[in-house]
Amino acid sequence: MEEVKVHHASLMTGYAHTFVLGKFYLMTSLALGPELQRRSLLGESQLEIDQWTTEGRLQLQAAFGYDDHKYFWNIAYNSQRQQYELAGLGVSVNTNGVRLLVGRRFAEFGLLRKIRTTGLYQRLRPNDTPAADLDAQ
Repeated sequence: MEEVKVHHASLMTGYAHTFVLGKFYLMTSLALGPELQRRSLLGESQLEIDQWTTEGRLQLQAAFGYDDHKYFWNIAYNSQRQQYELAGLGVSVNTNGVRLLVGRRFAEFGLLRKIRTTGLYQRLRPNDTPAADLDAQ
């Protein structure tokens, strides 16, 4: 076998919970579900073989963060696991990642302000001071 291409689509269900302590939070989640895979195998004879299978998929996530009116950040960990058989070999794929997000809120401008005035959405916390007002302080 010279080359293997794997394409997959999955519909997963799971559970997430967020623990909040003041302006800090901890979020955890677990999801699992079936996955449809298409594997294209290119052998030494240059003959491509397509395999369609269904497998199971598991995803774990955790995040720790801080949320303020003006600034926010979080660090998140994500892990996904897949197992399948390929040409008589058992394959286990484990993908892990860490993400750091740091942000600052700003007042709406341009198109965002126009969308707000249409009434399609409103602030989640209407009593909060907008970031633009915080800048003036």
